[in-house]
Amino acid sequence: LLFVSANKTTTAANALLLQYFSPVLTALLGAALLRERPRAEQLAALPLVTGGMAIMFLGDLGGGRLLGNVLALCSALTFGSYFVFMRMQKDGSPLESILLSHWLTAGICAVALPFLPPPLITPRALAAVGLLGLFQIGLSAILFSVAIKRVSAAHASLIAVIEPVCNPLWVFLALGEMPRATTLIGGGLILATVAATSVIGAYREGHLQQYFMDRHGP
Repeated sequence: LLFVSANKTTTAANALLLQYFSPVLTALLGAALLRERPRAEQLAALPLVTGGMAIMFLGDLGGGRLLGNVLALCSALTFGSYFVFMRMQKDGSPLESILLSHWLTAGICAVALPFLPPPLITPRALAAVGLLGLFQIGLSAILFSVAIKRVSAAHASLIAVIEPVCNPLWVFLALGEMPRATTLIGGGLILATVAATSVIGAYREGHLQQYFMDRHGP
């Protein structure tokens, strides 16, 4: 709701950029609530990821309305809180909490449905909704519930920034719309930063060493 409202009261670029300021907020919340201090590579990644997002939307950013920008920041805060609260259940089963949140969302939508314009139901729309429910929401929720038990909230939030970076790629593959040079540069910076952070983290925890030992022997 916050992100949708932000899109209506500020520029789309502002809303998306401020929304994906969430890794910074996640790192702060994780340190305060989970006692998970961000590692050096994660702290170094935060300004690089934010800079990459700014490059992607270069030329689209504007002043916007203060209310919309504040709503987008609040959306980033709730998004960051999501990672932290799920990480709190690392010794349990986060999937149940995700399922409960989806049921609550469905209930809110059901209450709002009578006040919305009638939807245009077509076979293509039904197929799109089915695929989104199966893959974007369903499968991603299962994978996230497994991943959040193994990585810190800050690291998970950094990886999630890959989502808007991949959107221009899917549009290009589906519609043939060529992304702008700034999109490629900013997206490349984000992907490289997240990849480097993940590799450094895996090396620090000994996962890479164990992998190569399993493959090639001591």
